[in-house]
Parts: sequence; C-alpha cells; structure tokens
Amino acid sequence: MPGSLPTTQWFFTHFERILNFSDGVFAIAITLMVLSLSVPVLTGSPSGPDLPARMIAEWPAFLGYFISFFVIGLWWITHHRYFQYLNGFNQCVLWLNLAFLLCVTLIPFLTNLIITYHDSVFAVSLYASVQATAGFILFMIWKYSTDHHRFVDPSINPWFVRYLSFRGIITIFSFLVSIPVAFIFPPAAQISWVIIPIFHRSLAGYITGGEQFIDIDTQQ
Repeated sequence: MPGSLPTTQWFFTHFERILNFSDGVFAIAITLMVLSLSVPVLTGSPSGPDLPARMIAEWPAFLGYFISFFVIGLWWITHHRYFQYLNGFNQCVLWLNLAFLLCVTLIPFLTNLIITYHDSVFAVSLYASVQATAGFILFMIWKYSTDHHRFVDPSINPWFVRYLSFRGIITIFSFLVSIPVAFIFPPAAQISWVIIPIFHRSLAGYITGGEQFIDIDTQQ
C-alpha cells in the first residue's frame, strides 16, 4: 500500500504469509530429516542376529536424527514465541527472518554430515556454528522488534522482554560452548545441544530475576 498506512487487515494478511512461509520451511526441513536414516543391508538371513546388531551399529545416525529433530523443534518453538508478540514488520524483519530460515534449511545437510563423520571435529563444529548463527539472527529479530517498542505493544512487561532475550542468548551460548567440547569428544558436544536448552528457561529466569514469567512462558 504505497503512500498510505497499512490497515489492520493488510497487516494480518501479510504477516500470515510470513508465518505460513516460515512454518512451511520448518515442515519441509523436519521432513527431510528422515532421509538421513537408511535401512541396513544384510548379507545373511534377516531372521538372524545380524539385523539387531546392524541397527545398534547405526547409533550415530539415530543420535544425529533425534538431536536435529529436537533442534528444528527448538527453533520452531522459539520462532513462534517471538513472533506471537509482534504487531508489525518491515523489510529488515523480512530479511532477518529469511536469513534465519536459510540456517534451518541447512540442518538436514548438516545432519547427514555429522552422521557420516560423527567423530569429525569439523563436522560437529560446523553444525554448532550454523545453529549459533541461527540463534543470533532470531535474537536480532526479537531485539530489533522490541527496541523502543518498534513492533511490540508498549504495554509489554520489560522484564518479560529481557527474560526472552536471555533465553535466546543462552541458546546461542550453548551451541558456541559445544565447539571446544567437540575437540575433546564430539558426541558429547552433540548431546549438549539437547541437554543445555532443557534448563535454559529456568536459567534465564534466574539471571533476569524474571522467575514469575516462567509459568507464563510455559503456557505460550
């Protein structure tokens, strides 16, 4: 609507396109994840002990799959958590969101990489670096949108804004910390991607003094 202020209907129509496009990217990325798993090929009888043994031997593939499924789910939930409070957007938000989705689309490839080279420090570090970048971009969307209440309601509690900000920072930090861990034991770095975000909500509440927002956030 050049030359005029956007109406409420215009906003919801175009904002819904952003959310639908983002959800579509998440859905495709998480679906492509299953392609990282392959059925073991047996040379002997399938009724023998070879199949269970081969399945157990494929543990790096299953570990990579479940961790990446969790990571994509984490990004989808965080994306939803931030965007539900936005009441506007501009080209900057659109481009930041697109850059974030670029990182999401790389997860199936990165998963195949760490499955194939699960003991590779480079593969695990690259995965963690891309996720830290994704977290940083998503955090920048939230920071940019809440700065001076640019795209959030002025009545939003500033402590709640700070609480969600620290949740994003902790997630970024968890992926960055896993990089030096990968030099010691790469599988431990992968497992940390799941363990650390589990309690980052309580940690963010403790750091910001916003423990009262944890229950509210859980209901979102």
